[in-house]
Amino acid sequence: MLNVCVNGFGTVGKRIAYYLSMHPDVHLVGVSKFTPDADARLANMQNFPLFVKKEKIDEFENREIEIAGSLREMFEGSDLIIDASDKKGEENRKNFYDPLNKISILQGGEKHETAGFSFSSRANFEMAEGKRCARVVSCGTTALIRTLVPIAENYEFKNVVVQIIRRAADPADDKSGPINSVSWKVKSHHGEDVKSVYPLPITTNAFKIPHTLMHVHVITIEFNGRIPEREDLAEIFSREGRTALIEEAKSTSEMIERMRDLGFERSDSFLSHLHLNTVSRVNGGISFVVTVPQESIIIPENLDCILALNGYEREYVMKKTNRLMALIQRKKMLEEVFSAKGTQKEEIHEDQILERFTKTYVPAVT
Repeated sequence: MLNVCVNGFGTVGKRIAYYLSMHPDVHLVGVSKFTPDADARLANMQNFPLFVKKEKIDEFENREIEIAGSLREMFEGSDLIIDASDKKGEENRKNFYDPLNKISILQGGEKHETAGFSFSSRANFEMAEGKRCARVVSCGTTALIRTLVPIAENYEFKNVVVQIIRRAADPADDKSGPINSVSWKVKSHHGEDVKSVYPLPITTNAFKIPHTLMHVHVITIEFNGRIPEREDLAEIFSREGRTALIEEAKSTSEMIERMRDLGFERSDSFLSHLHLNTVSRVNGGISFVVTVPQESIIIPENLDCILALNGYEREYVMKKTNRLMALIQRKKMLEEVFSAKGTQKEEIHEDQILERFTKTYVPAVT
């Protein structure tokens, strides 16, 4: 059993902690907070041991927030630290993780060079074993890897161009914009991030627009030789447990609404969504759209990375994560609700939805 802590309890950290608390191969040592706010109380309500800076313990206790110990004590009691801080991974690794000789996992907001190894379950799982630090690539890059690698295993790429329509901020973020503008970055980091884990001829551009629900990737692939049809893509991704094939959705808001209707906690799917109704032929290739739930898509990869660094086999780990997070069920349910052919043979009843997805975040009082 691996002792793991989560340093940071925001958008990413709270999701990772929730699933680590149920993981059969991991003991969640605790989570950290730096301000005595509603998220700190949420950690108490979820029975996650809460650790803070030593000099802030009194501040938390004066607010009647239960503290398990100091931040350093959490680090010292862990075999591995997941850094879910707000782009402070480089500083934290230098000041805490490496001096304490702890394995660490950083997030995609950090530079590749900070970790020296970038991780994606679908591309380079086996290369993680024995590393002291890994960077789980960003939400957009994770979606690109999940989408492009399975196609590249079946067809020869000549060139890939991706136009990324980025959400401006997460729904809970009230500190960033734009409000009434579209900003862009030519040759965004995503292409180089993809290359850091899998060699592809790819260029990405990113456009930030005023919405919060999902990223949208418009992917154009030019091939050498054979060109896949829509049916070929459907066949390839029917075998990919972390990519849902969406036939009839027309907007990101419709996607989120159906996730709410299906009872997905926090409206999270954790999947990439390939929209089959957008597939079209272009000169020498194809174009299609993928939508990306930016708050949740990297959570399975973080769970995978913990075990990958410790030498577990890929098939065991990914199956374990898929089952823990009900990823295959989520894929099937989304594909059914957005199917152009009506109800699938496997009927899913409301009580099964509740059993699979409706998990309380506030433990029952005993």
